[in-house]
Amino acid sequence: MRLLLKLLIAVLLWILVLMVSSALAMLVVGQSEGAPTWQVGLVTHTVMLLMSLLLMLWLGRGSLKSYGVTKPDSFKLLSCAGWGLVLGIGVTITAALIGGQAALPDSRMSILQQILFVWIWASICEEFFLRGLIQSYLQPLASRSINIRNIKFTLPVIVSALLFGLMHLGLLSTGAQPVVVLVVVVFAFGIGIAAGYYRERSLSLMPAVLVHVFGNIGGSLAEWLSW
Repeated sequence: MRLLLKLLIAVLLWILVLMVSSALAMLVVGQSEGAPTWQVGLVTHTVMLLMSLLLMLWLGRGSLKSYGVTKPDSFKLLSCAGWGLVLGIGVTITAALIGGQAALPDSRMSILQQILFVWIWASICEEFFLRGLIQSYLQPLASRSINIRNIKFTLPVIVSALLFGLMHLGLLSTGAQPVVVLVVVVFAFGIGIAAGYYRERSLSLMPAVLVHVFGNIGGSLAEWLSW
């Protein structure tokens, strides 16, 4: 019962943050097709970050340390960057192999906008949301896990990665090909697993953010090279 209740609350928090951030973005930027993508993303992710921080402060009784806002105990920079790059590049390559067109980064953004709002800002905001708020809230369930080649993946890591992957189903509303969206969802799940794993081992969000940043960099670089 405790397990199901925790999972239900986590999913409700996930839905709440996504709905409020999306609604405010539409309210502030507007729903016209000509609205700049970076403006929509900026509002959406900023609201996502603020809501995550407020909920983390509330659930953590004024402390953010248990939610990963602290220096990492230890982490391997090259490992975080490497997994992010491999998975990010894998999105574009896989989409190309199945005859699809990559969905990210948005072609209407300039390179500078992609760097600022896709690589950096979106990565920070989404990691505070998924690995900060959601995964940390579920951390009491970490005793439940699966082992793959002597590497333990706990339930909080898996759930936060799954929700991260499902977030990308929103690409369907942009007109992206369903098969490409499926590829993005699968690889986003992989990035979420890596980010969650390093977040849990280091007790900090910093490694998770690095995995996410390099995942976005890998996807961008692969797409630019394909041009």
